[in-house]
Amino acid sequence: MEKLPHLPRSLTNIRKYASVSPSSIRILKQAVNSRDTSKLINLSSTVRNLNARPINEGLELSFQLASLRKNLDKYTIINYHKENRLRNLKSKLKELKDNEIVTEDEVKKENYYYKIMQEIKDVQLQELAELDTQRIYEFVYERMRNTKNCLEKKDIKLRKQLELVTHSAQTFSRLRKDTIDSVNQYKIVYKNAIKALNYEKSSLESELGRMANQSKLKKAMIAKTEEHNKHRLEIVEQTMIDERSAHLEELRNGVLIYKMYEKFLSRKLVYEKNTFTRLDEAFQQVRIKTGLYNIEEVIEKFLTQEANYKVLIDNLHKKEIECLEYKEKLSKMQDKVNMLNDEKIEKKHEPEIVKKSLNKVLRVKEKLVDIENLYLKLHIWIDNYIKKAHGNNVAETGEKMNLQGKFVRLKNLVKMMLARVDEANTNNIYIDSLRRLSLDKLKVFYVQDDTRKLSENKAIGMTSR
Repeated sequence: MEKLPHLPRSLTNIRKYASVSPSSIRILKQAVNSRDTSKLINLSSTVRNLNARPINEGLELSFQLASLRKNLDKYTIINYHKENRLRNLKSKLKELKDNEIVTEDEVKKENYYYKIMQEIKDVQLQELAELDTQRIYEFVYERMRNTKNCLEKKDIKLRKQLELVTHSAQTFSRLRKDTIDSVNQYKIVYKNAIKALNYEKSSLESELGRMANQSKLKKAMIAKTEEHNKHRLEIVEQTMIDERSAHLEELRNGVLIYKMYEKFLSRKLVYEKNTFTRLDEAFQQVRIKTGLYNIEEVIEKFLTQEANYKVLIDNLHKKEIECLEYKEKLSKMQDKVNMLNDEKIEKKHEPEIVKKSLNKVLRVKEKLVDIENLYLKLHIWIDNYIKKAHGNNVAETGEKMNLQGKFVRLKNLVKMMLARVDEANTNNIYIDSLRRLSLDKLKVFYVQDDTRKLSENKAIGMTSR
């Protein structure tokens, strides 16, 4: 079962706003709380004795009526939901009776039926209780509405009287206040007018003095500016003439320097072109002879061949020593063979030993032949590279150089070619830097060049002396 809402404000605060005995209030509370309709008979006498206070009673009654309306709406909604629930339960009970639901457990059936019946009874009791409370609230609402109407009429009368009294008092106070304000305003306006006149008089006098001083200063400034402008025009004309002459001089010097620089560069360019063509022809001959189109590869090969040359020389020395040893052994073995042939010793093992020794001698001879061929090939290869480096313009000398001397010669040729390439690169960088120089830098450059040449000439003269 749902509880009733809290006791309305009209009953809880009734002692506060009305001169009613506590016994009558107690009776009214019991009638509401117990929901007994028989006790409502005594309510009429208690409500008649409620003499509300005139101040703020209309507002209190309006609050009470609003709370009663809310409670009525709430309970109507609750009753509606409960009626729907009762209707649903009745329909369920009817369906159960019609369909005669057979379950396995009879005890569950009875409990289910008993539970539904109990819920129906509870809902019916709640409905009766809600109807009782609704009747009580309707009765109280009616009585409160009547009292509200009476109090509203009294309130209207009192408000009219109060409005008349307040209106008359307000008009009187307004008139008094307006007169006082107008007098004060007239006094303030009079004082402000006097102050404004005095201030305006003093400001006009100061303005006249300031204007007189400004007129004097302006006259003096105009005279000074006229003199200054005349002097300035003279200076400007003189400076323009000087600037034009200086600019013409600079242009003449620049043209002369440019012509000198152009002649110098053209001569240097012809010289550099010739050197480049000679170097290019030499490189082309190197490319044709060697078959390598990248000069760096040629240099790398020459440098690596020097390292290989050292290894080959060491191997040659070793092989020469071995050849000498083998020659000594051969000579000894040949002596032994001659001795054996002369003595003609007939033994079984001697022919085999001789055969082995002869085989060794033959192998050593073959190795010596291979080493001599390799030595000749190295000589031929170095001679060919030297000829290619010189462009087949080498004059054959009667002197015979050893392998180490030929390698030294080839190394010197490579160094000379690299030095030429570096010199050509430095000349190119120098020409590019000269092309980027401005006229001022060219002047400085030519002055430095002249001083350098003079110092060199002096040094040459001193050495010749």
